[in-house]
This record gives sequence, C-alpha cells and structure tokens, in this order.
Amino acid sequence: MSPRALWQEAKRLLEGAHGGDEVVRQVVVEDIAQRQGDPMLYRAVIQPDATPPAYALADAFDLYEREKIDESQGRGPRNRLARVRKQTEEALGKLSKLPIENLRRQHAKKLLDHLQYSKTSTGNPLSAETVRRELNAVRAIVELSLVEFDLVGTVANPFRKLEVKTSGSAPTVDHNARLPLIAKVRERLSRSKRPELLLIWRLLEGTGCRPSEISGLRLEDLKIDHDTPHIHVTWHEDRRIKTKASHLLTPLAGDALEAEQEAVRLAEGDLLPVESAFFSSLCSVFGPLLTVGDT
Repeated sequence: MSPRALWQEAKRLLEGAHGGDEVVRQVVVEDIAQRQGDPMLYRAVIQPDATPPAYALADAFDLYEREKIDESQGRGPRNRLARVRKQTEEALGKLSKLPIENLRRQHAKKLLDHLQYSKTSTGNPLSAETVRRELNAVRAIVELSLVEFDLVGTVANPFRKLEVKTSGSAPTVDHNARLPLIAKVRERLSRSKRPELLLIWRLLEGTGCRPSEISGLRLEDLKIDHDTPHIHVTWHEDRRIKTKASHLLTPLAGDALEAEQEAVRLAEGDLLPVESAFFSSLCSVFGPLLTVGDT
C-alpha cells in the first residue's frame, strides 16, 4: 500500500471516534503496534489532522482499476493492467514510493526505454505497437489520477507525446512462436474430464474462428452431411456476433471435421444439450485456458 492508502486506512479505522475519544485512538494504536504495522499507519492514527501524504503512482493504478476495469469483460482487462503495472514498476521502482507530483519526463523516457528493450515470452522484442499501447495505458492512468486527485494544473502528465521508435521495415511473423502454447493447451485439455473442452480447442485450431463463434454453435449450425462440410456462424439468442461480415460459412476438414462429428455424436447421445448452443456453458470454463502463455 502507498503512504496515502495507509493514511486512508487509518481514517477508516478511526471512523466513529470523535474529538477527545482518545480511548478508541489508543486501542487502535496499540493494535497496530502489536501487529508491527506500518509506521505511516501508526503516525496517521496518532496525528489524524496532519497533512496526508502525497498521492503515489500506485494510487493512480489502484484508482484506474476501481474506476475503469469492468468485471463483465472477464480477466483480460485486469490481466493487461497487471502487466502494465509490473512493467512500470520494473522501470521506475516501487510505485508506492513515487509521488505523482514528482513525475518528470525522465520517468516517461525510462519506461519507454525499458519497454523497447523488453522481450516477449518467445524471446522476441516487443513490437512498436505493443510498446505504444503500454505507454498509452500509463498515460491514461496518470491522466485519470490528475483529474480525480485534483492535480490538474499543478502536475503535468509526462507520458504524453512519447515517440516510439520503429524499424521502418515490415514486421516479421514467426509461425512457430505459438507452437509450445498449442501443445501445452492440447496436453492440458486431453486430461480434462469434460471432452467438450478439447473439442472446442480442436475446432479453434482447425477453423480459425473466435472462441465465442465455436462456443455458440447449435446442432443446426453443423452441416457435416453437406457436399462441403461446414459450420454456419450466425446470430441467435445464445450468441451475438459483431457485424454482418461475421456471418460465416466455415469449411471443415481434417481434425476439425472429426471434432465436429464427435460433437454431434455427443449431442445425439445426450452428453451435450442440443436445444441451444451446446458449447455455451463451457465459455466461462474455457476462457482462462486461452490466456496460457499470453503475452
């Protein structure tokens, strides 16, 4: 916790204690001392009317998480914020010890340099677009804190208008970069007691569809007896799609076709529900598996 957060925690502990109610204050102080609590928390209880500590960059991240992270979007946004926070702390040190009012352009450039020299899990440098996205996240985090902490006009946001270097050449694609992930996910799913999970993964591999497009399939969307076996990705009550272009007829071949045939057999054997999207109940289970090794 930042010094400011500890100070606010002390105020919370003292809620209900008024003016000369030193008994309550003394009990809280003794409790902090016995637990070997933070000195800042101790001082805040002893001197509640003193000027509170300055907001730190850690407070800005905490604020952004409370105000901007939507739980309905799943783990992705929170995981991305945690990654940005980790990168920022690696570059600038403990965020709880860096007051927002002390932020300077050198801090922004230090983070930029750190990101440009960072590597992905496959050992490749971060792309210019990834670096730009991470910097934009920090800029937005600081911008929100300046408004909410009443620092506009007294503190400038040093993360504005940072120039990200690009090589000038088209990015290269390493087609093998994700293979360890695929093998890892396959091995993990093969041990699952729910055969549907591996079926979903095999269909994702074989068709290139989005997870929601596969998890939202109904029995009537599977055209395995057609001259060209395919799946029909379309709008229905259990699954929405983004645009008209998202209405797809996706051909099936090889392992993807075999996986779809297995899904039909499971459905016909009452091992999967057929009245609606028969993979839909697995969406929340399958989602976290897609983040294995995510960079």
